[in-house]
Amino acid sequence: MTKPAKNGLGYETRDVAPRAVVASGVSLLCGTVFCGLLVVGLLELLPVPARHGKPPLETALQEPPAPRLEIDGRSERAAVETAAAAKLVGYAWVDRAAGAVRIPIERAMELTAQQGWGRP
Repeated sequence: MTKPAKNGLGYETRDVAPRAVVASGVSLLCGTVFCGLLVVGLLELLPVPARHGKPPLETALQEPPAPRLEIDGRSERAAVETAAAAKLVGYAWVDRAAGAVRIPIERAMELTAQQGWGRP
């Protein structure tokens, strides 16, 4: 339960001093301007590659240190995707001793639809 104010009205009769509100606003504005000027000053002092004719680091051609395990990523990716696609459409032994084979995915979906999920 709240205690009534001393004036008996139940609320405060004084507001915040306008001088304190204005001083807070001015100090906030001054701090914002100071930080902006500080950033501009630092950007002028620090070398930026684009201003000096050098390309940024991200666009410069870089070669990774040895051992370079992947020489041409695009062609190697195409080879990996081709091999994966061949596995999806071809027949092959997975484990001949156990009798496990790999069948095309379309055929596997047909068999699953006919026989159900849990049957061997």
